[in-house]
Amino acid sequence: MALARITGPYFWVSWLSKLLVGETSCQWGVWFRAQHEGSSWEKVPSDFDQVQWLIKHGELLEQTRRYYERQGYIVSEASQNSFKLRGATATLAGRPDLVVARDGEVVIVDVKVGQPNVSHTAQVMTYMYALPRAMQSMFHGTRISGQVVYPDGPVDVPEAAVNQEFIAALGGLMRGLAVREAPRKTPSWNECRFCPIGARDCHERVDICEEQPVGVTEDF
Repeated sequence: MALARITGPYFWVSWLSKLLVGETSCQWGVWFRAQHEGSSWEKVPSDFDQVQWLIKHGELLEQTRRYYERQGYIVSEASQNSFKLRGATATLAGRPDLVVARDGEVVIVDVKVGQPNVSHTAQVMTYMYALPRAMQSMFHGTRISGQVVYPDGPVDVPEAAVNQEFIAALGGLMRGLAVREAPRKTPSWNECRFCPIGARDCHERVDICEEQPVGVTEDF
């Protein structure tokens, strides 16, 4: 049986980014993970080659780290960048791959080995919002930008991207998912195949690819 978190709702940045940009629509999956202890619910085994993914990610991360070090940046990596940002209704946590700093400029970098996706940009934007608030002394008086690094090259995220509209959208999403009442589910093959929550806790989970209905018309 899934156990409620004693300390209140707890969100990882990576859970929110796809919802923010509409890449996924099942709010229930993120709500469930935020509200319940991770060790208390059944997880679906991953169906992708995690070892190969980790190797590719590690190689690209190392290349990116070396690039910034050659440019004279001070680089902090992975667990050095872990943060928690506590709000009135929930806690936001995350760990960007790299934070690099030089001459009052800070770049928050995340490395992705898959296809470019707007949710990756939203993830970096969330880091850009959260880190200066969680680590105020480190970021005080700095110029902050972001970058998503893909095998084919980087995508820059300007400081202006984290505007009041983005902050309002992020805050509204978190407040909406911090309540005890469960939000709607939108079960489908496309939604469920990447969700780690097993059928024991989500009885509506779809594990078989559905055939899309096909109709016939003479209108076109």
